[in-house]
Amino acid sequence: MPLADVVAEHRAYISTLGFAMVAAWALVRRPRRTGVLLPAVALVLGAVAWQRSRAWRDGLTLWSDTARKSPGLARPHLNLGMALQSAGRADEALAEYGRALEINAGLAPAYVNMSAIYFDKGDIAGCRAALERAAALSPRLAAPYINLGILSLRQGRPAEALEFLDRASAIEESHIVRFNRGEAFFQLGRSAEAAREYERALELRPDLEEMKEQIRLRLEQLRKAGAVR
Repeated sequence: MPLADVVAEHRAYISTLGFAMVAAWALVRRPRRTGVLLPAVALVLGAVAWQRSRAWRDGLTLWSDTARKSPGLARPHLNLGMALQSAGRADEALAEYGRALEINAGLAPAYVNMSAIYFDKGDIAGCRAALERAAALSPRLAAPYINLGILSLRQGRPAEALEFLDRASAIEESHIVRFNRGEAFFQLGRSAEAAREYERALELRPDLEEMKEQIRLRLEQLRKAGAVR
C-alpha cells in the first residue's frame, strides 16, 4: 500500500507495541525491580509526552515543528502554509507554499491556496495563473475550476464562468458548483436555468443559512421580473 509519507507519528505508536509487550513481560518476571523501574519509566515517558504536547498545541505549532524536523518533505510545508494562511500571515504562507513546490512541483493544492492569497491582495492575474496551473497539474481536481468560475463571475464574464463550472460539475456534485452555475445563468439572463441551479444547491445543502438568503433574494428578483413563478 503506497504511503504519502513513509513515517508519520501516529504510525510509530503501532510499531512500538511489540516493545511494550516485551518490556511488560520483563517487569513481571523481575518483580523486585518493578518498584524502581516503573516510576523511572513513567517519569521519562511523561516528560517526552509533555514535550510533544507542546508541539501538538495547534496546527501552527505542529506543522512548524514538523517542517523544521523534515525540511525535505513537501507535506509539512504545505500544511504549515495552510496554518499560516488561516492565521492571517499571508506572506509567510506564500513562502511555505513556495518551499513545498520546490520539493514537489506537481502539488496542485499549493497553487489553489496561493490563488486565494493573490486574490485577497488584489493580484487577479496572479490568482488566475495559479488556478490555471493547478488545473493543468490535476485536471480531475474540481477546486481550480470552481475558483476560476467564481473569478470569472467577479470579472463579469458569466459565459466563461459557466465553462469552468461545467468542468467542475463533471467532476463533483456540490452546492458550491450549483450555486455559482445559478449565478452564471442569472448574469446571462437565463432565468429558468438559474432557478433550477439555485433549487438544486438548496437540495444539496439546506442547512446553509447565508446561501439560502442569497438564493431567496435572487429568486425574488426573478419573480419580480416575471422570469419565474
